[in-house]
Amino acid sequence: MNSCPCCEHQPVTNQSGESFSCPACGHQWLSAIPTPDIYLGQSGRNEGNISDTEKKFNERASSILKLIQPTSRVLEIGCAEGRLGEIIKSKCNVHYDGVEISDDAKAAEKKLDNIYSSVELVAGIYDFIISFHVLEHLENPLQELSTWKSLLSYDGILILEVPRESGHPLLDNDLNREHLHQFSVASLGCLLHHAGFDIIHVETGKFESRAYPDSIRIMARFRPTAGEKKNQLLSQFRKLSRPFIIWGMGGDFKKFILPVITETGASDLVDSS
Repeated sequence: MNSCPCCEHQPVTNQSGESFSCPACGHQWLSAIPTPDIYLGQSGRNEGNISDTEKKFNERASSILKLIQPTSRVLEIGCAEGRLGEIIKSKCNVHYDGVEISDDAKAAEKKLDNIYSSVELVAGIYDFIISFHVLEHLENPLQELSTWKSLLSYDGILILEVPRESGHPLLDNDLNREHLHQFSVASLGCLLHHAGFDIIHVETGKFESRAYPDSIRIMARFRPTAGEKKNQLLSQFRKLSRPFIIWGMGGDFKKFILPVITETGASDLVDSS
């Protein structure tokens, strides 16, 4: 890969012949790509410290439950054994599907509504797509996000978490060979922008495990086009009773109203001068 997969900056620094870093956004990635087959047959990847695991899932569930409604459709990409969805479904009657390629899918099938072995097999549109510690494993994160976006409703929300750089404040590099990407806040933001998302909220220091206590969690939604932004602006004028007059032609008028003045429906313009 000759350019940064997040910001497309060129050139990049070749650190060791098999890893690269971007001087523009701070992204790091590996050129040696393991095959997805390494995850087949694996299971129980969350069977570590039980108190840490429950702490992680309860915190995630609490943050998601503040956003979803009983009518929401949720897709979790990389749902493992389905523990997060199980907690959420016990507290809110949502439709909750998962994607899992490892043998943990067998356990998830007993807890969630539907389990898919790949994103490409998912049918339907979702109000929320969530993914915790998956994107760093994937060869082409931009292509993956484009696929995920196609499954998200227009006013839906993407919740994404990845290790922040090495994932640990005492380590410069993540030596986990399954992690193909080390994201910075800047590089993940660039990636989401290129994928057509607007960032709503960013947090760091989110706990995944004792090895990865520093993660980035980002909430994003579709980035509106120029035409959609204009229509949203004009919708504010459509709420007004007719006829109406616009008073004041200062800086805000020139910034917001003048570019669309002929479409506002205003009958007159008045200014103190």
